[in-house]
This record gives sequence, structure tokens and C-alpha cells, in this order.
Amino acid sequence: MAKRSVEHVKEFGTRTPMAAVPAENEDLAGLIARLGADVVTLVESKAGLVTIELKEELAGYTKTLVRLGMATAAALVGLVLLNVALAFLASAFFRPMNVGPTVQYALGFALVGLPYLAAGALAVGRYQRRLGETAYRVREDCRTPAPSRPAVAGTR
Repeated sequence: MAKRSVEHVKEFGTRTPMAAVPAENEDLAGLIARLGADVVTLVESKAGLVTIELKEELAGYTKTLVRLGMATAAALVGLVLLNVALAFLASAFFRPMNVGPTVQYALGFALVGLPYLAAGALAVGRYQRRLGETAYRVREDCRTPAPSRPAVAGTR
């Protein structure tokens, strides 16, 4: 491999292509060696760029995920506070029943909580059924042999 010099080092730690260095009266072996060095330089620079792009994208995804988590937490706190307010409001409707305040609050919270309980039960049933169907398809795919593919000329 060609010896790297300080003046050939560029951004991202790669060197300039050897073709940029003027060559006089090179034989075929020298040209092939330069071509190999240029290919190595190209692959190194592309790998460096891909690594940098991936780091930048990962940083962007991480920032977005953190912001989404904070927004979700704020929305959940708001939903909890709204449900507590609705439960206290619903408990006010039970005052004429001549029951204690504890029973009024319990009935108010139960009235607000029942729709969430029903929605959660429906969602669990739906996704459990979907998960079962997916597991069945995976088992069937594992049992059936893969179709044989015809050999392509020039490959094993």
C-alpha cells in the first residue's frame, strides 16, 4: 500500500486520490497500484461520510424521540387532571342520593373510569387476536419449505 504523507491528508482523515499526483512514464504495474490505492481511498472516504451521516441522523432521531417523550408525558398529565376533574364533577350528581361523600366520589371515579376500562378491554382483545394470527402465520411459514430457486448462471 502506498505510503501516506501529511500533504495528502484531507477532511475526515482521508487522503487525496493518487491520480492527483502527477506521474511520468509509469508502467502498467504502477498504474494498477495507483488504481488500487485510489479505490481504497474512495472506499475509506465513502465509509467516513456514511458514518458521519448516520451519526447526524441518529442525533436527529434521538432529539425527536426525547421531544416526543416529553410531549407525551405532558399530555398524560393533562389527561389525568382532566379525568380527576370529570370524576369530581360526576360525583356532584350523586349528592341528592343521601350517601356519604366517600361513596359519591367513588361513584364519580367509577363512572369516569368505566369507559377507559371498556376501551382497554376491547383493545387488548383486538391486539391479542392479531398477535395470535401473526404467530399462526409465522408457524406456518416455518413449516412450509422455501421454494427452490433456479440457479443463476455464473453463481453457485
